[in-house]
Formats: sequence, structure tokens, C-alpha cells
Amino acid sequence: MNIKFNKIIRTSLSLLISQKTQKFGDNCIESLKGDFEKKSEILDHHPNPQNLFEICGERLLVTSNSIIRSLSPKMGQLWGEVADISPYIIKPEFEFGVKIKGIDIVILIDEKIKFTQLKTLKGTLTGSQTNRYKKELGIHDSPLFIAAFNLGRWKFNDSKIPRIARKEFWDKIHMDYNLIENHIINMLQKIDIAFGDLAAN
Repeated sequence: MNIKFNKIIRTSLSLLISQKTQKFGDNCIESLKGDFEKKSEILDHHPNPQNLFEICGERLLVTSNSIIRSLSPKMGQLWGEVADISPYIIKPEFEFGVKIKGIDIVILIDEKIKFTQLKTLKGTLTGSQTNRYKKELGIHDSPLFIAAFNLGRWKFNDSKIPRIARKEFWDKIHMDYNLIENHIINMLQKIDIAFGDLAAN
């Protein structure tokens, strides 16, 4: 009975994650199509380049630069949406329409409320951002700094604010990290294939 119940929970969780990653991937691909069309028009009708990548006149380099810059912050929002599936998470902006400065999600861990900042990678922050988040997180009794994936090296370091990454974070909110990673990989592969197809045409 317990094995069957766990399988049902895992299937439901997989479906919820899949809905969010598929929607994100589909929106990203539509955005890619628009970016390629826009950059092609710029290269065809505006002979004066606006940046270094436009000098070569190749759509791929021009579009790659803008896509990478725009995709990263959107992905940061996606991790918050995926985490919000967990009953141990509150995303104040989603739940109450209220933005708490410096706080992405509020977590219940070991019967304690944690006010947290959620980033994609360990090394996401710049130096000035690090100082800002230290101040913003530091005003809360139980702050926590989280990297959704264990990639890069920590740039955030404060003896009063604990840090966790990857599986340690997802386990604390009772989400299967391997399941999440599989859906993320599928989404990124789909985006990559669409990007290659657009670049080839």
C-alpha cells in the first residue's frame, strides 16, 4: 500500500513539474522565433551595427547573445514556481501578491520558518548583489541562501546566513531532485533543438 501511494505521489509530482517546464520551454521557443525574426530584420535593414556581434552579420551570434542574457532571469523564476509545488513553500508574490524585499520564497523546515533567496547557481551573484542580499536577508531571524543547482563556486558568504544547494535544498522541501533534473534536462534539450533549427533556416 505504501509503495503504491508513493508511486501515485511521484507520478503526480512529475506531472506538475512537467506542466511548468513544458510551458516554460514552449514560451521560450516562441520567444526564440521572435528574436530570430527581429535580428534578421535588423541585419537586413539597418547597416549600422549596434554591438560587436552585429558586425559579423550572422544571426546566430547576434541572437545567442540576447537569448542568454534574457533566459537566465526567467529560469530563476521557474525554479521558484517548481519549488512552489511543495506544501512546505510559500512564494509571497504568488500567494499574496506581496513582494518581500530580498526574499524569493518562505520555507517551513524542521518546524521553523526560513526566509530565503533562491538563485540558479552558487556563483550567480556579483559583488554588489552579495552585499545587498546580506543586508536584505540579515534582517530576518532565520535567513537562508539557496542555489537550486550545485554548479560553480559560492560567491555568497556570510557566517550568519546558512547556504544550501541542489539536492539538499530540494530534499528539505520534500521534492525529488532527480525528477526535477530530468524534466529540466528535457526542457533544455527541446529549447536547444529549436534554437538549432531556427539557426539553420
